[in-house]
Amino acid sequence: MQPPTLAEIRARDFARGFLPTPDPLRRLPAPFAAWEAVAAELSKLALSHHLRPTIAGLPPFPVAELHTLAAYERAMTMLAYMASMYTFAPAQPVATSLPAALAAPWVQVARHLGRPPILSYATQALYNWRRIDPDGPIAVGNLTLNQNFLGGMDEEWFVTIHINIEAEAGRALAGLLPLQDAVTTAVRRLLKTIWRR
Repeated sequence: MQPPTLAEIRARDFARGFLPTPDPLRRLPAPFAAWEAVAAELSKLALSHHLRPTIAGLPPFPVAELHTLAAYERAMTMLAYMASMYTFAPAQPVATSLPAALAAPWVQVARHLGRPPILSYATQALYNWRRIDPDGPIAVGNLTLNQNFLGGMDEEWFVTIHINIEAEAGRALAGLLPLQDAVTTAVRRLLKTIWRR
């Protein structure tokens, strides 16, 4: 993906900060069912020695079935969490490599999104939430994660507070564009004055 142009940035609605519109995709469709099933069980698998064999035994990840930005973002979140859990499986030595069935699609999805294959802030927070009441605010108390590691209250709060901050920061972001225009205008006027001398 290419970075947005200035015109695209100016056309953007910053009411939600950098959070996506519409809300992130919660689950991928049927071709990804086996992967979604394992992603939903990560916290339980982490308590056993079945985590790594289960992930390594998954069918090929159908990257060609990803057709929207929202689907790519959901895939990135799922794959990043699985890779992190695979690498740092509790009570096991740190893994030094990932199975090809996980690594290859993760790299493909990351390249499509223009980000490295890591668990980034965008992957963990910006594209990894849902509202409990879909018509309610994007605010702590009405947010939960689509994907998590262990699913405890501390993990949920740590990430959802960032999502709340993003939603609130939208007003500040919207105010930056007129400020940028004012600075550009002032600099142009100053340069004209200098050139006249």
